[in-house]
Amino acid sequence: LRDGDSVYAYLQMGVAYQRLGQPEQAVTALERAKNYKNVAKNANAYISYIQQIESMKKELALND
Repeated sequence: LRDGDSVYAYLQMGVAYQRLGQPEQAVTALERAKNYKNVAKNANAYISYIQQIESMKKELALND
């Protein structure tokens, strides 16, 4: 990686972890990404998305 590329790696790792069904690891990677202003908005949005999805999963599980 070149200097400055690691921020994008954290963002992409977060997305990849979510797609692999590992939301906790996704949020961890995205939390690191949001420390960089050039991707903070995207990282925060994706964290919110993950939290919403996980909340819906819990709600659906309670209704089964």
